[in-house]
Amino acid sequence: MSARAILLISIIFAAGSAAADPIGMRAKGGHPEYLFLESLMEPCLPCHGKPKGEPDMLGYAKDGLEAGDLIGLMSVTVAVDD
Repeated sequence: MSARAILLISIIFAAGSAAADPIGMRAKGGHPEYLFLESLMEPCLPCHGKPKGEPDMLGYAKDGLEAGDLIGLMSVTVAVDD
């Protein structure tokens, strides 16, 4: 991983993402694409937390999740010259 890619990924994850280490890497359009697991963060709990089924602040049913639960995958494609 190049220094520019590491810097970009560090900036993204300093903003609050859950995982700082990629779980995988693949080529996409000739550029590296890094894959990261995404966990639910504390600020997400008013809408996605417990109790499951209870209305959130917008009237939708809460999901019953807890902080740290895995909720997705984020991909970061970095076009850099090594």
